Amino acid sequence: MSVLLKLALEVTTKQSWLTKNQSHVVCKSFPKRTPAQNALFLQHLATIDADISEPTNDCQSECDQFYATALGLLNKYYPEGTITITSRDPEYITPDIKAKLRRKNRLTRAGRIEEADALAERIGTDITEQNSRRLRHINPRTSARDMWAAVRQVTGKSQSDHVTVDGIYASSLNLHYAAISTDTDYQAPSPKQASTIHPHVDYLSEWEVFRLLDTLHSTATGLDEPPAWFIKLAVPVFCKPITRLFNCSITTSVVPSQ
Repeated sequence: MSVLLKLALEVTTKQSWLTKNQSHVVCKSFPKRTPAQNALFLQHLATIDADISEPTNDCQSECDQFYATALGLLNKYYPEGTITITSRDPEYITPDIKAKLRRKNRLTRAGRIEEADALAERIGTDITEQNSRRLRHINPRTSARDMWAAVRQVTGKSQSDHVTVDGIYASSLNLHYAAISTDTDYQAPSPKQASTIHPHVDYLSEWEVFRLLDTLHSTATGLDEPPAWFIKLAVPVFCKPITRLFNCSITTSVVPSQ
């Protein structure tokens, strides 16, 4: 009887260890980016004019037209790919970094060592930026706990096990709170009586908008979908229609929905 109990205890212990150390796999979508894709995209931008084709002073319709053009270019030249991220991966591993790591391994196996080494340098730069992004905004004098938590994530050490819940992700939480925060009876207020349309008044210049867009920080993609790196890459072409949208919004006192 004692032998059976000992055997059952060993099996239970092994099962609990396997459950504890089992990795969670998440399949994530991301736009693939390669130097060849960037070259094709920039070559195409040199041949087009992304400005509003038919200005109407209707801020919403012009915004929809711009987003249709921008998202069309994004989906055409940077189609989304999928890659798996597991709970065993370090915190700094993003879908883009993992795709580059896999490409580096393929180049190494194919004997293309120089290309693999060049890609390894870019990966190192991306990892450094990803790690410093969180540490950049932490004040060690007032947030020592947050600082050490970020350091443990970078070094791969943790004080406690990371708890995950199946089906609960940042995107699902965003959708949930967006749904419960939406007022179905909302009615847009009428424009200000003092608002007068002056189609020829430019509150912002193209140069000001170009400078702002060209210095965008690498942030997470918002609900409007075009990522920051895409806007920065296409800023020589996008600055003109975006400037018009800003001026139209200020003139008409209308913030278009996205």
